[in-house]
Amino acid sequence: MRRYQKSIYEIFLILLLLLLSGCSTEGLMAIGSDKTLPKITEVKHMVSKGAVGFEWPAITDNRVEGIKVYRAIPELAKKDQKFIKITTIGDRYRTHFVDKSVQPNTTYMYTFTTFSRFKEGDPGKIIKIHTINTFAPVNFIKTILSDHGVVKILWNPHPNPLIVGYILQRRIEGGKWKYLAKIDSRLMPEFVDQSAAVGHVYSYRIIAVSGEGIKSEPSRASTVEVK
Repeated sequence: MRRYQKSIYEIFLILLLLLLSGCSTEGLMAIGSDKTLPKITEVKHMVSKGAVGFEWPAITDNRVEGIKVYRAIPELAKKDQKFIKITTIGDRYRTHFVDKSVQPNTTYMYTFTTFSRFKEGDPGKIIKIHTINTFAPVNFIKTILSDHGVVKILWNPHPNPLIVGYILQRRIEGGKWKYLAKIDSRLMPEFVDQSAAVGHVYSYRIIAVSGEGIKSEPSRASTVEVK
């Protein structure tokens, strides 16, 4: 009975320290390790533009409460960067995870662990993947001064049918690129900017966007002096 009371007291102290430090109890890190917890060694993966999907066999050990996913970037790992936890799945019945926070044309390494209430198992198989290149840029853009302070921007529609629209950016006299407009159709290749100030030089560029929100490389810039 005393041992049980001591265990409850220790748990209370841990939660109290977390609250005092301003930390959330969500995704509580495991205290210690348990090599007897099952390792995830069979992981399938699928790569698409802007995401990587994973699948692993169902966890049958009823001690397991969930899975933790770790990721590293080899190029940064050379500078002593270790695997970083990117998510905690608090459900051992889950067998899928999609990482949507990846960059195109980049190599990543992943590993998975299982955890019980206060213990974490050893890392499983290390999976190395390389993400797909992003979409090619729009290959033509042109600006026309249609009237005083009115700039018409024209471009070629992107040939990839996965593209659903465009983001138009503008900068003034070599400054920072800023959002100007969103065009919601791949087949709409023009925009009229009536907010340009006379006496300034403006540059415009187009970024194509897929239905999943994946952006292409920016097009070349087209520049015009507004008169």
